[in-house]
Amino acid sequence: MAATQSRSTSQNNQDLLTAAMSAVYEIKLESPTNSMVGMILPTEPFEKVSLFEHQRINYYDCLYGKVGSSTSENIKEKKVHIDIFVKTLTGKTITFEYIDQETLVYDLKTMIMQSEGIPLSDQSLIFASNKLEDNKKLVDYNMQNKSTILLLLKLRGGGYNLTQYILDPSSQDPQYDYDFTNVTDENKTFKRGGMNYVRPCGWMRFAIKVSDKYENLTWLGNSNIPGEWAVSYHGTGKNQAKSIAMDGYDLTKGKRFAFGVGVYSTPDIKVAEKYAIKFSHKNKQYAVILQNRVNPATVIKIPANRTDVGEYWISPSVEDIRPYGICIRKL
Repeated sequence: MAATQSRSTSQNNQDLLTAAMSAVYEIKLESPTNSMVGMILPTEPFEKVSLFEHQRINYYDCLYGKVGSSTSENIKEKKVHIDIFVKTLTGKTITFEYIDQETLVYDLKTMIMQSEGIPLSDQSLIFASNKLEDNKKLVDYNMQNKSTILLLLKLRGGGYNLTQYILDPSSQDPQYDYDFTNVTDENKTFKRGGMNYVRPCGWMRFAIKVSDKYENLTWLGNSNIPGEWAVSYHGTGKNQAKSIAMDGYDLTKGKRFAFGVGVYSTPDIKVAEKYAIKFSHKNKQYAVILQNRVNPATVIKIPANRTDVGEYWISPSVEDIRPYGICIRKL
């Protein structure tokens, strides 16, 4: 009986995670434990969607976040050519080199059609949590050299997409899932990477498999030892029409940093929740955010007493922030 209950709980958790990532990706994902997978459209191809790949794309997107009063803001004053990476949910990368920053989104879609044979009407491009509009230019979204855009395929005619997407089970690490739903940490202090760690109490944390992604796992430790990275959170949605990067930039205006763009996150899960994507699953409402480790040697802190909303962290490079968990909470 216990084993049956365990399987049932596992199935329910997998379905919840799949629903959450469907909302984040804005496409219909099938659960890898769904026995109907492959029967819905048996003649059509399957594409596995990796948790890790998408979250890495998300942080490349977040380099949209300008930081303070950097000299890089003057780039727009002259004609600039950049390289652009377009990445699909399956991990394929399409590279477009030496593109004018003034290029229209419509023209970029045309290049994708010529390269991949994907009709313009089937393309949806996402950058920094924004859907790109055909009549706007790349520079309007502050795209810089080596920016990464996410390519989603729209449903044709309101019906099925020709490809079935399934959440790749190999990108999950369920042995490290942890249910913080009924956990309280009053009067308890935790440290990671020499910084305070506020655990995601009230949330269910699903682990992203990262054991084979980096040179070692010291950064992911829990003993507060040298080489360990600190914990932060990131919401991929918007709060009052602004992303965490947009609000973060507003908070840093007038300040000078050694870099012009950065990835914004926060050690305060309540701040991250303001930017959480909301979704419905089995007639209940949920929120989803990312849990990360950030390099404590490079992170810049904007303290809560300077923002009036909570503490913000800025990582100068996407290499300084590593997603390792998906946190979901029932509202």
